[in-house]
This record gives sequence, structure tokens and C-alpha cells, in this order.
Amino acid sequence: MGRWLPAILLFGLTTLCSCAEEPDNAYPGNTQNKALKAWMTQNRPDLLENYQEEGEYYVDVVSLGDLADSAILETESWVWYDITGRDLQGNISVARDSVYALQQGTFTPYTHYVPYYQFYGELASGTFKEGTYLAMRNPLKLGETYAAQKGFPREVELRVGAEVVLYMPATIISTEANGDGGYEGQYALSANHPMIARIKLVGRSSQPIETESVAVDDFAAARNFVFQKGTGDYLFWLDADDVITEEEQKKLMKLKMRLDQEKPDVVMMKYAVGYDGSGSPSFFFYRERLLRRCERAVWKGRIHEVIEPFGKTVREDILIEHRKIGTGDPDRNLRIFEKMIREKGKIAGLTAREHYYYGKELYYHKRYKEAAGVFLTYLERSDGWHIDRIDACRHGAFCMYQLGKRDEALSFLLMGLREGIPGPELCCDLGWWFFSGKRYADAEFWYRQALKTGRLAGEEGFIMPEYRGYIPYLQLCVCHDRMGERKKACWYNELAERCHPGTEACRKNREYFARIGMRK
Repeated sequence: MGRWLPAILLFGLTTLCSCAEEPDNAYPGNTQNKALKAWMTQNRPDLLENYQEEGEYYVDVVSLGDLADSAILETESWVWYDITGRDLQGNISVARDSVYALQQGTFTPYTHYVPYYQFYGELASGTFKEGTYLAMRNPLKLGETYAAQKGFPREVELRVGAEVVLYMPATIISTEANGDGGYEGQYALSANHPMIARIKLVGRSSQPIETESVAVDDFAAARNFVFQKGTGDYLFWLDADDVITEEEQKKLMKLKMRLDQEKPDVVMMKYAVGYDGSGSPSFFFYRERLLRRCERAVWKGRIHEVIEPFGKTVREDILIEHRKIGTGDPDRNLRIFEKMIREKGKIAGLTAREHYYYGKELYYHKRYKEAAGVFLTYLERSDGWHIDRIDACRHGAFCMYQLGKRDEALSFLLMGLREGIPGPELCCDLGWWFFSGKRYADAEFWYRQALKTGRLAGEEGFIMPEYRGYIPYLQLCVCHDRMGERKKACWYNELAERCHPGTEACRKNREYFARIGMRK
């Protein structure tokens, strides 16, 4: 499996459907290829020299597009393009272009226009290759006279901004090529009809579901739309930049073999979103990954969307790695939250989960004063998840450190103690507060508590393994060194080294202890 393509609308000409009427002038058998050539000879003789041998179609280049952009055939990506397909009589049979949809009267204020993405990369041997795929994955060959009149080169590679018209025989048109939802045309197009397809390349994306959701500002709506296309007993989701290693794939296949017997409703799996210097997961949490297809499997939340667990919920030790590619739009999430607040009139209109994540987005944007205020109002609510509440206390403290307010940082951390026995992360944060104030004996207490709670803590909420061993050991090393207890300090450094062999911090500590005559 390796990298997994996203669970996005695979809207090729292969998945559109229509309730439009069927014209009666179908072309039987292979005669439709001859019929297309005869039609071209009579109606577009200027394009006969633009015949493409692979696929046996003709092309008219309207625009070359952005020549500074790389050609589609040079990359493997999802391509967003508008398309309008017509039969040879000019009737629109496929319309995924909002302008034409409006003209047809099929676009209403309630219609959600979904960008039309298809994957254009290498396909497995034997896979059906329809016309738009051939046009994007091969150089288009233009006749000498046509190219000279247009001022185009003899070979054209499609790229973003390009616009072309393809005159295609039925042999390279999907057998299910017709309209969809609010975009169908006056007629359906059967498998025995040529098609005139005008396409304009709008953009490309490595993560189409994310790109689409940016356009509509509602990730849950995008995911729910995709889930509605599911037909199996269970629904399984991945983002475009999620990775399942071979070892985890084997665990997943074993789970699949048990589903009929165990019949879970929701399967929670580990989701790694942070990594240490060696590439090992340093931050993960369990979240819903495999769900029984039913009316309760519904995404909620325009941003940081989630499906609330229901029925028989189980955990599986299967790790999905989120390996984000590039930075994307760093302002997207905050922009959506601020739009939501404007729509609702006040921050109190947000759900508790949205309230918490809004504070996190402000923190990520270094708007520390605002973030701290949002965390405070969030903590005044009674409907927040206790794991989120503890994390809000920690991030509130981080904000106060950035604002130079140590006492206020401690106040946030102490609020975290109200949520119950502190986890290793909160213990380490309290240890740091005392350590940064040079109160090393007090800091030692909290780092020891981090080790104790780390051994007792389960895997609920946000898990950062380094806080259960490496970080408290390393900080205890420094605390004991500052208190003049070098033997203990050296010992704790070796324990930290066992947690993460070869780290620069432990190496430098070893060199320091060697210089002062301490040996492990």
C-alpha cells in the first residue's frame, strides 16, 4: 500500500451519472471511429492534422496555459479541471463547469460545486486510459499548418491554465460518462457516441480533499460527501499524506479477517503527527479510523473534524503516520475559525472542541495574549473533554512564558491539577517552572513524578513518549548537577541515553562528566 491515495471523489468520466434522456442516434460497433473522422472532415477539417495516434482522437488547443508551470506529464498529481462534454449535435452531456451549469439552469444557490479532480500519474498495466488521461500524460502533436497559424510549437504539453478541446471516439470514453447532480446536460452520452470535451486545467494538488475543503471551509462536509460514496460494511479513511508501513499493513489485514466475528462499530487506531530526530513518532493519539457504515458515522466540525465514537468501540495497536508534505496554507485553520466566529457573532457560539482548537490556532500564530484569553474562557466551560482541558492549561502556560509572566504560567499549570492525577507531560511542565526559577530540589520532585505517572499512565489522550523517560531523566541529570550531586547526575544521563541512544545532549553531557572526572 505505501502511500495511500486520498478518499476523495474520484470524479473521472467514470463516476458521473444522469437521469437525462438518451438520444437515439447511437453509433454501433467500431463505426463510431469512422463517423468521428467523417464528422471532423465535414465540420473541422483544420483539425485533421492534429490527429493523435494513441486514442485516435483530435485536438484543438485554445490556450497553452502557464508556461512557467511544470507539465502535467512530468509529475504525478491530482489535477483539477473544468470540463464540458457535448455530443456531435452540440448537446451538453457532461458539465462540470459552474458557468455552463448556470446557463443550463441546473446550478442553484443550494448546489455545492465540488472541484473536479482526477489523478494523473502512472497507471497499472492494463488499466483503461480515457481521453483526458491520454491528453495530459502525452505530448499533443500538432500539424505544421495549424501550429504555424496559432504560433504554437509542434508538440504541446498540458499544464495549469491550458485549455483544449478534445474530439474523442467512444473507445476512449468511459462507458458511464454522463452528468452528475446539478450539472447534467440535456442528454446522456452512451458508450457508442463520440464526445467533444472542452477542458480547462485549473490547478493541481497532492491533497485534493484538503484543497477542496479550503474552498468550502468545511472539512466535515467534504468527508461526509466522500463517505456517502462508500458501499462496503465498513468505511476506512486516510489523508493523502498519511502513510501505513508494511508492518502496520499486516496488522490491518489481520484486523480485517476478524471483523465479521468481532463486529466492532468503531475501531480506534494510533495516529502519529510528530516525530523525533530519528524519525520515530514522538506524538500520537488514538482516533476513529475504521467505522461501520451507518447513519451514525458522520463527521462533525468545519475544522478539526471528528466522528464521535458510537456502539462497540475498540482500540487496535495499528499506527497510521501523518507525514505532512510542505507547509500548505498556514493561515487556513485560523481563517476558518474567525469566519465561524463572525457568523455566530461571538466565540461562545463555538462548540467546546472548536473553542479549544481556536486557542491552539492563535498560539501557533504567536498571538499569545489572545490565545491565553481564549484558553481561559474555554476552561470556564463545563463541557470540554478533560484531555483537551489539560492541554489548554499547558498551552496557556506556554503563552504566559512568551509574554514574560511566570506567575500566570504557574496559575495555568495548577489549573491542570484540577483535572485529576497529572500525567507525565504536566509533571514535566511543573518541573520546568521550578527549574527555570533555579529551585532544583522542587523541580526534581516533579520530574520524579513524571517518571512515576509515566509508568502508570495508559494511552488516553495525547501521548508524547519522551515525557515518560527521556525528558525527565535528562532534566534530573541537570538538576542533580546543579545541586552538586554529580554521581547521580551522571547516572540519570545514562538512563536518558538508554531511552534515546546517540542524542547530542547525552553525548555532550558525557563529555562534560569525563572532563570533571566522572565516569558512567
